[in-house]
Amino acid sequence: MIYDVIQHIIQSFPYAVTEIALVIAFLVLMLIDMIQLKDKALWSVVLTVAVAFYGAGEELQQLFDRTSFQEVVYFQHLFHRTPFTLFVRVLILLLGALSAVYLYLSPMGVYWKNRGETYLLLLAIIAGGLISISSYHAMPLLLGIELMSIASYILVAARITAASGEAAIKYLLYGAFTTAITLFALSLLYPTAGIHIFHPDWATQFLESSFPFKWLVLTLFFSGLLFKISLFPFHPWTPDVYQGSDWSIIQIIALLPKMAVFPILLQWAALFGAIDVFVGGLSLLVLATIIVGNTAALHQSNVKRWVAWSGVAQTGFMACTLVMTGDQAQLSLLFYLIVYLFSLPAALMILDYFESKYQAKEVDNFNGLGKKEPIGSVIFVLSMANLIGLPPTAGFYSKVYIMTTLWSSYLEQDEILYLILLLTAVAATLVSLYYYLKIPYALFFKASEKKTILTSISGSTVLFVILISILPLGIFFQPEWLSNWLRVIVAFI
Repeated sequence: MIYDVIQHIIQSFPYAVTEIALVIAFLVLMLIDMIQLKDKALWSVVLTVAVAFYGAGEELQQLFDRTSFQEVVYFQHLFHRTPFTLFVRVLILLLGALSAVYLYLSPMGVYWKNRGETYLLLLAIIAGGLISISSYHAMPLLLGIELMSIASYILVAARITAASGEAAIKYLLYGAFTTAITLFALSLLYPTAGIHIFHPDWATQFLESSFPFKWLVLTLFFSGLLFKISLFPFHPWTPDVYQGSDWSIIQIIALLPKMAVFPILLQWAALFGAIDVFVGGLSLLVLATIIVGNTAALHQSNVKRWVAWSGVAQTGFMACTLVMTGDQAQLSLLFYLIVYLFSLPAALMILDYFESKYQAKEVDNFNGLGKKEPIGSVIFVLSMANLIGLPPTAGFYSKVYIMTTLWSSYLEQDEILYLILLLTAVAATLVSLYYYLKIPYALFFKASEKKTILTSISGSTVLFVILISILPLGIFFQPEWLSNWLRVIVAFI
């Protein structure tokens, strides 16, 4: 018996090549930091990007080898792999590489790029995302989520300023509270249906359970996941944490958790999508998220708080796909996530640059800067068009896919909730025109104020922003290229 267990564990190691590479890179980064190697920041970012691309290559190789196979369960039924989880792991690794480059090029990120622990914590967040999306059992899922969370708390606090300290305390308290709730709920789920939560029979056991509060317990269990993506009512930490963080850290905590958690929720939605209680309860949370996020974003003058609240609204849009069933809903979410992955960093980098050069922390600080910084301003306007969902950007198709899927679901199931969600999504898109165009309007149509120039933008920063802006523009003209590929992937959810 013990021999069989050991053999199974040994046979599982080939599926953990990426995680092993991350651990090795972690140790090498610690060594680089200790010996104070010359050009430490450059070596750190090169190593982080290299291990991320190596891992992505390994995952793609396995994806192409296993597209026609059933899922693989390994490490004693703690983890599993399907073409879907492999694809998401590739996205997490690519986003991790992009985050490392952002840290290195960030105009306001000089403090971060020269500190070895920054890249160590980024690797920890990447590893947490990989562990979470691969989990077959509740415990590694929670460990992965907590690994992402703890590393994020430290990143927010590491600047050691009054603002970052306040942000980190709020982040930590909210996170600790939701973790406690999740663990409590897990203790109640265990006798109800077990904790192999992605097993095909788990949902059946849960639904057949006679436990009277099982749906409440399931909601509490989800709280830790909903906290990471800022879904109502687990969103209040977002504006305070963003305001107390640098742009390079905002980019990490705004994107990496979403890239890991939304696909996990998508797998759960595939199990419970036809259950009225699940659809009804989640629809109310999604509606509240869209309404609260958009309403709050309308009244923000501080740029970081504006980014935070608009991000909450974007979360609500993505979560619309979780209340629908079918491949098209799943495709819509993955399409939205990929477009968002490339849209937000470009916008944040431009905001990062404007704060560095012009101390632009409030919307009014951008008045007239479009004439002084035409390249950055035009790229920023395109990024805003992408987030709103305007042509000629891929964000247009992101919104169209979600809205058409909501309409199709309403026609097929005659469920009024889908119509309410659709009307709310349309109204929210119109409202977002106002707050997303606040800064572009200030850039080009308001009188300039006198500013003190502190730094200048580098050519590499401009190149970074242009390169990550190309994909959303390219997808607009050939959306079928991405959607056809995603259609193959979602078939394995």
